[in-house]
Amino acid sequence: MTQQEQHRISMECKKNPKKFWQYINKCTASRSNVDDLKWLDSDGNENLAETDTDKAAVLQQNFSSVYTVEPHGEFDSLSDRIQDIYDKLCNLKTDKSPGLDMIHHKFCLKCGMKSNTHYLLYITKVYS
Repeated sequence: MTQQEQHRISMECKKNPKKFWQYINKCTASRSNVDDLKWLDSDGNENLAETDTDKAAVLQQNFSSVYTVEPHGEFDSLSDRIQDIYDKLCNLKTDKSPGLDMIHHKFCLKCGMKSNTHYLLYITKVYS
């Protein structure tokens, strides 16, 4: 695109924003493809992954050791305790200063049970 065309688009951007955004999207559009991957299978044979599905499988197999597996049932036991925690939260003195999380007790009480449940899940996860 020539400098004259860029100048024309910049002068008309208020009147014709669609043309301006088309130019911006054209300049910033990028397409990144994953090249074919060479990998060794469990027998030591070199293979070539050419399709997206094969590439995804190879990358998943390669990086699976980095993934963490979350333990099941961790939040199940927490849901049993939510009502107890909520009862303690309701008994907090609202005239006291906020705790380590810097969230005031009045705010917690005004939010209601649903948002307090999310808050309690967060706090239990942070401090455990």
